[in-house]
Amino acid sequence: MKVNDGNRKQNNHSTADRFKLGAAITVLVLIMVAVILFSKKTDRETALNTFRNDLPAGCSQAFLISANGKKILLTDAVMGKIVEEAATSDSSFITVSTPNGGTWRLLLPDSTEVWLNAGSTLTYPVSFAGQKERRIQLSGEAYFEVFKDKSHPFTVISRGQLLEVQGTHFNISAYQEDRQVKTTLLEGSVTIAPLGYVGGHENLPMQNLAVTMKPGQQCVNDGGNLKVAIVDASYAVAWKEGHFLFYNESIESIMEKLARWYDVQVVYEDSLLKQETRNVNISRSVNISKVLNIIADTGNIRFKVEGKTVFVSRNQIR
Repeated sequence: MKVNDGNRKQNNHSTADRFKLGAAITVLVLIMVAVILFSKKTDRETALNTFRNDLPAGCSQAFLISANGKKILLTDAVMGKIVEEAATSDSSFITVSTPNGGTWRLLLPDSTEVWLNAGSTLTYPVSFAGQKERRIQLSGEAYFEVFKDKSHPFTVISRGQLLEVQGTHFNISAYQEDRQVKTTLLEGSVTIAPLGYVGGHENLPMQNLAVTMKPGQQCVNDGGNLKVAIVDASYAVAWKEGHFLFYNESIESIMEKLARWYDVQVVYEDSLLKQETRNVNISRSVNISKVLNIIADTGNIRFKVEGKTVFVSRNQIR
């Protein structure tokens, strides 16, 4: 019996020792894994987060462009005064322009609401009274909620096309530097016709090439060639709701939109990166570093911010 007790104690000690050894090895492995992961994370962040300075998001700001080209910084109070003065002066049009890094919401004389995105310009009459149509001109991007008036169609001229509606909600992206003009319909119906030579006259709507859109469709105007497709309209108007929302969008297109919102220049150290695509969903209210880090986390790309220039290159760290 004593011998058996000794064996039992010896076995108990051996089991305890093995348990302690196993626990020690487990802790050691966990520590090593944590060190490795932290090291990799630190290396990656060092590679990606090269920001000599950070840049804040854009804000609500716009300018009134006078007939002589003078810029007047707008506020709601200033805007109201300008409209009143314009109505009693010889000026028949008002031009509102947002700089890069600015947006602006305004109410047209017919109660149509317009949201201007960064780097955009809208020209419209002081009054639509006595006119057969409510015609305005857009350069850049804007979202419209048009006041319904069947007797007076609402028309928008924007980079080689004319859009006509009675009352509806839609978004037009018509930046001069973009290859295509994109019109996205959220509510109602619109007709779009490319502008060209008609009857020997320039810049008239070519009605034989016109298309009519339904909600949830997007018209892409590529040099007068109109193509309509079903899309998720939320991507086109995400900017108005305060978000960057990109799906399978090229790095070049994404960086163009960031450049307008953060008022920066973009330099590619590897031009092949322009055609690569990414998915991004982040608030437009954050600093540029957070947006760039989100994109960098998708892999194979890094950013460097110096002053108001963003350098884009391929990530060489493995």
